[in-house]
Amino acid sequence: MGSEYEKLLAYSFRLLAKKRYTTSEISQKMSRFLSKKAIADETLVFKVLKRLDELNYLDDAQYAKDYCSGRANLRPSGKALIKRELKMKGISSEIIDEVLDGAGFDEFELAKEAFLRKSRQWRNVDPKKLREKAFRFLASRGFSPDTIYKVVNTQYDDLT
Repeated sequence: MGSEYEKLLAYSFRLLAKKRYTTSEISQKMSRFLSKKAIADETLVFKVLKRLDELNYLDDAQYAKDYCSGRANLRPSGKALIKRELKMKGISSEIIDEVLDGAGFDEFELAKEAFLRKSRQWRNVDPKKLREKAFRFLASRGFSPDTIYKVVNTQYDDLT
């Protein structure tokens, strides 16, 4: 059993050396690793998860904070989309709500920034079509309808 535990721990270290994972994601990967190696002891996963947590390699709250800040900088998205993506990564609703309600997440500013970045591509588009494109684009990025209306109306008034 000791060697199986060490193999699984080494495998998890290799995974975490390449990229950050949530607790749920790394647990799934370790379970698949065990099934490939035909090892039926699922308690190994819990032991390795506990060890990784002791070593501070897994922190879902910090992962969610970093994910939100990365999304704000690289590809601005609304709360709904970020919440859906974090949920798919196995992060609990409590952590997600805590992170999204925390300071520094201004959905209006993110929507405005996303609109301005994208509107550079729409220079030769009719203003009515521009509004429609902006609504669809911002909705696809997960922004709330209220935020979309505020941004589009503010920006549309500035453009005309």
